Formats: sequence, C-alpha cells, structure tokens
Amino acid sequence: MTVLHNVVVGSNNPAKIESVRQAFCGVWPTTHWDVQGISTNSGVAEQPLDELETLTGARNRAQVAIQQEGAGFGVGLEGGLIRVAGRWMECGWIVVLNQDGLEGVASTARISIPDHFYQQMQSGLPLGDICDQEFGTTNIGQNAGYFGLMTNNAVTRTSAYREAVAFALAVFVHPGLFARKTGAVGE
Repeated sequence: MTVLHNVVVGSNNPAKIESVRQAFCGVWPTTHWDVQGISTNSGVAEQPLDELETLTGARNRAQVAIQQEGAGFGVGLEGGLIRVAGRWMECGWIVVLNQDGLEGVASTARISIPDHFYQQMQSGLPLGDICDQEFGTTNIGQNAGYFGLMTNNAVTRTSAYREAVAFALAVFVHPGLFARKTGAVGE
C-alpha cells in the first residue's frame, strides 16, 4: 500500500500550490505527496510593503495550514515588497512547519519593481492588479506572476517559489544540523 504524505498550503492560488508540489517531489522524489490548498487569511495587508510583514503573512498561513486534519506539513507563501539599496523589490517569503513544530524559512529571489508601481501599491492596489492593468493580463498572480511578466517567463512565480520552498525544506532534510546550538551567532 502506498503511503501518502499530506501537505497543506495556506492558499488556493494554483501557482503557489504547484510550486509546493514540485518542491516536495523534488526534495523527496520517492515519496508520494498529496498537496492541497486551503483558503487562509494572512493576517497582514493584501499587499505587504515590508519584509517583516511579508514573512509574518507566510508564517500565519503556515500555522493555519499545519492545524488542518491530517497535515504532515503546513506551508505559507506570501509575496511582498522590500527596500534594498534604494530600490523597491518584489520577493516571496516561505514558511514550512511540521507537526513537531520544526520551522523552515526561505525567500525567493528579488526583482525590482518600477517606482510608479510602488506608488500605486502605497494606495492599496496589489501588484497583480497593477500588472493586469499595465500588461493587459487577467489574474496574473494566479499564473506566471510578476516574475514571469518581467522575465518573459524565464522565471515564473511557480519556478521562483518552487526553489524557495525547496530551500525552506533544508531544515527537514538535515534537521540535526539545524538543531545544534552554538550561541548567539548573528544576533
């Protein structure tokens, strides 16, 4: 009998769910994964405008996901903006939790956004809506996303998030390495 391992994603966004499925299957290719999305509230603004808010949204989604019946892993993915070297950048944060309370955290690569996009986002318009207006797309956040639009699909939302989810899984692949306490390094 084949054992399915359940992963619950704190989102119904098809691009996010597929990125999680691809990451889990890539990291553990001999395991059978059942990856399902659920509707969750991130507990942060629809369009987070800083790194802490974006990470908090991902963590909130993961915490709701791991509480679902049968969930072995809960995954939260949240896109938002960060300011780096005088530029506004789009970035996604990933939080993966298991039933033992172990947490993996990672982020996607970062890509610049135009200043006029940021100005519209400050007034509450989400990046996906701005992209749909600018490029004539429909619901781009559920598809290739900003990453895909800006790279001619060389890097899509799914592929960027897949890599970040795989990075967040490192703590589960090598838990002994992350359990070692050496003091307040980096604090």
